[in-house]
Amino acid sequence: MAGGGSEQETGPVSVLVIDDDKATAAAIVAYLRNGGLSAHAENNGFAGVSAAKSLNPRLVLLDVQMPGLDGIETAALIRRALPQTRIILMSGHPASLVEANRNAKVAFAVLEKPLPLPAILDFVRRVLS
Repeated sequence: MAGGGSEQETGPVSVLVIDDDKATAAAIVAYLRNGGLSAHAENNGFAGVSAAKSLNPRLVLLDVQMPGLDGIETAALIRRALPQTRIILMSGHPASLVEANRNAKVAFAVLEKPLPLPAILDFVRRVLS
């Protein structure tokens, strides 16, 4: 388990979830996997950037508010390394959503948390199709 608490499956990864709330990240990954998608979780920005570079995901679901390297900084680093990867910023804090929307150049979309897992799976499927 890279990144201290990450979840990985073998084969190409289509979705990377980066969220400092381990339970949230694990729940999203489990739901995406149950929905037939390949997914991996990391619990901080530094581990997320490293995982993105090695896994080359098609999509990153990224929490905005994280200690250390926040989601916007993480998104910028991933965008530089993997310009083709779509990044979706997520936050449950209104001020963070405003900041995320200001940084739309690094994100494909911004979602407000909490979002029901079926809605996340539906949105991810549409983005990946």
